[in-house]
Amino acid sequence: MKDRTCNRCNQPLNRGQAKFCSHACANRFNRSIKATQNRAVARKHCDIMDCDKPARTLKAELCAMHYHRIYRNGTLDRLVLSPKWTDIRGQRFGKLRVIERSENAWLCQCDCGRATTTTTTALSRGDALSCGNTGCKTQPTARRNDSGYNAAHRRVSHDRGKASTHSCIDCGGPAYQWSYDHEDPDERTSAERVSFGMPYSLTSAHYHPRCVSCHKAFDAAQG
Repeated sequence: MKDRTCNRCNQPLNRGQAKFCSHACANRFNRSIKATQNRAVARKHCDIMDCDKPARTLKAELCAMHYHRIYRNGTLDRLVLSPKWTDIRGQRFGKLRVIERSENAWLCQCDCGRATTTTTTALSRGDALSCGNTGCKTQPTARRNDSGYNAAHRRVSHDRGKASTHSCIDCGGPAYQWSYDHEDPDERTSAERVSFGMPYSLTSAHYHPRCVSCHKAFDAAQG
């Protein structure tokens, strides 16, 4: 009697083995047969009108795009998702007027005629109030009157530079922070989580450069 061999690897079969010497050979053989059938049988096209894409499988009626669109949305229509950003077109921030959305930023027109792009965060915090040209910086600009504690301190650094470039007004050593002088008649109180309850001013002139120790001593004296 002729020895029986595996249909795939031609290895001798043991008793009880019908066509394949192992499950691995059987799986590989079946995959090769299916691949041959897929190449031999032309896959039909999607049933959606004007769609020339092939169907997902030999028995499917829709292409992958239309199938997943129905599976996710329940309809063939493309869902129009609302943007993740707030539309601020037409609003003014200092000298900048927002024109249109440009990728992940806003295209703005400055009063001097120049165009610039900036982010929503920079506009809302008051960091971007002009195109950045030297002439625009020296001219007075309309600034927001609802800026918070951190935005007010960034405004001071923008107008007068970093505190580290100045000397401490009390001890004469190198300064490190801008210190509020507590003399602004229009004083504000912070509502932010980290600086809650701390007074501040929106006017850069009410800040003085101080080192850390002098800053703490001055604020403690103010009560």
